[in-house]
Amino acid sequence: MKLAYKISFIILLCLVLSSFDESKKTVKKYKIKSLTETVTSSVNEKEITYTESVTTYNKEGKETSITEYNSNKTIKKQETTVYDNEGNKIQETILKTEEPQKTKVNYKRLVYKYNANNDRTEEIQYDVANKIQKRELFGYNNLGERNSVTVYDGDGKITKKQSINYSEKGLKTEKKTYDANNKLLSIKKYTYEYY
Repeated sequence: MKLAYKISFIILLCLVLSSFDESKKTVKKYKIKSLTETVTSSVNEKEITYTESVTTYNKEGKETSITEYNSNKTIKKQETTVYDNEGNKIQETILKTEEPQKTKVNYKRLVYKYNANNDRTEEIQYDVANKIQKRELFGYNNLGERNSVTVYDGDGKITKKQSINYSEKGLKTEKKTYDANNKLLSIKKYTYEYY
């Protein structure tokens, strides 16, 4: 009977949560500080309940941390995010256990920079020793459209470049990707259909 009650409660909770849009607007409207997702399942006729994830939000409704757990209650993945006063994401840290039964862990920290128009101009990826692994620079045209990306490795050498073109409507029309020696690697074209 207890199992049936718990399963009914979980189903009801899932229905409520699935109809509840955790969008930034909804989180802010209801002043949600955190969301915990709990799973109860039956394995070999034994009931197992564990926290699947915990998400925290700031007062603006933006995610500040997400922690995902394995069924054995160990951390599977943990992400934290920091924002500036304009609401731009300025730092993100990701810690992920690749093999739940082992100690292999992947770590990366991303730092973002913005221009006066709040366009992201730079993204830097660091490893656990705080060494730069990758750096991306973003360029913009006078309409604020991202028109170039330059990717550097940890030693500061260019590994890839992209140029992006737009239509008069501000829609992407083409993206060209080049290697470090300016050899064209690919061209991606965007085609739109209108009503």
